[in-house]
Amino acid sequence: MGLHDCLYFNTIWELRSFSKAAEVLNVSQPALSQSIKKLEKELEAPLFKRGKNLELTEMGMLFYTYSKELLQVKERLNDAVAEKHRKRNVTIRIGMSPFYSKYYLPLIIPHVARDFHEVSLKFTEDISMKLEQKLRDGTLDFCFLPEEPKGKEIEYKTVCIEEILLAVPPGNPINSLAVPAYPLPYIDLKHIRNQQFVSLRKVQKISGMIKQICDEVGLERDIVYETLDWDTVNIMIANKVGIGFVSDLLSRSSKGPTSPLYYRILNKTIIRNYSLAYKTGKVFSPLEERIIELFQTQIVDFRQQLFT
Repeated sequence: MGLHDCLYFNTIWELRSFSKAAEVLNVSQPALSQSIKKLEKELEAPLFKRGKNLELTEMGMLFYTYSKELLQVKERLNDAVAEKHRKRNVTIRIGMSPFYSKYYLPLIIPHVARDFHEVSLKFTEDISMKLEQKLRDGTLDFCFLPEEPKGKEIEYKTVCIEEILLAVPPGNPINSLAVPAYPLPYIDLKHIRNQQFVSLRKVQKISGMIKQICDEVGLERDIVYETLDWDTVNIMIANKVGIGFVSDLLSRSSKGPTSPLYYRILNKTIIRNYSLAYKTGKVFSPLEERIIELFQTQIVDFRQQLFT
């Protein structure tokens, strides 16, 4: 369990409402329910009585007492750390690729501006391999990027799991060969032979993973266009330049009659870790740890809401 789980539980109980808590916390009700289910599984006991009115079980009352103390300690610690840094401005250098930054940074930057007045965040946008080199050079403090393949002298801590999907233009005949499923249908890679592909360039981390999957099924791609940007891949596919592999983020953010259709891979699910990356041996300051916790929480909550 994490402190954000304690916060979710306490807010629900203090407001006596899942819906009000979701509004105050700016998260979805399914995300709150999932957090409570996780807590109940870890505690091996229900926290709320099942009935018309919201009431705590005996375990719920016990958990509320101690989780409230934990959150109070965290608040006092935050205040102490903020006071210690109040008179100096700390610059934290963070790296992220342009594709992910447009999803995650609009959620995170307002929190930093509100809660971390003593911090200046300096962002660098670049492809993952170049960001990892900047970590080794010491010009970045940490990054958020896809993990595989791992870079030398870099350590990783998983934030979330990303699935790679196949995107196909509307009207392409292979759409009729999809296997129905929820939330997304499946495509067997044997059906996409002789198709033209739009792809990320080989310097992108995902390229090696996709090549390996295609090699395993004997699929030789006819790549007609390469780019450094997944949004460009998606737009090219929507305009029927070809088919291609994309992040699952695009399956929920790109919707409309001309948008590509998105499929999971029947032969082998393509997943990878999206992680916090930092130079081996780095020791984070308490302030950096708080910023990292904020990033991780916002990224996980965003994906929970997007895919719920």
